[in-house]
Amino acid sequence: MVAAALHRDRGVGEIYVIAVDPAPGVGGRHGLTGVATGWLRRSGLLVAVIEAGGPGHAPARRVCEEAGYTALPAVRFFRAL
Repeated sequence: MVAAALHRDRGVGEIYVIAVDPAPGVGGRHGLTGVATGWLRRSGLLVAVIEAGGPGHAPARRVCEEAGYTALPAVRFFRAL
C-alpha cells in the first residue's frame, strides 16, 4: 500500500505511507515508490518528499535513496499541549 498527498499550495507532493512485506523480494516497495513519485510528477509538482524516521527505519531510507531521493537535514519543533 502506498499513500501520497498533493500540497499544491506549497508545490510539494508527499509520500507518507509505504506499507509492504519486509521479507526480501516480497514487498514491492520500489514499485510503490515509483508509482507514487510518477503520480506526483504527472500532477505537476516539482518536489516530492518522503520522511523516513530514525535508525529503525534504515531499510526505508535505503529505498528512498535507491529511488533517487536525497536526504536533507531537517529540524522539526514540537510542543506538549
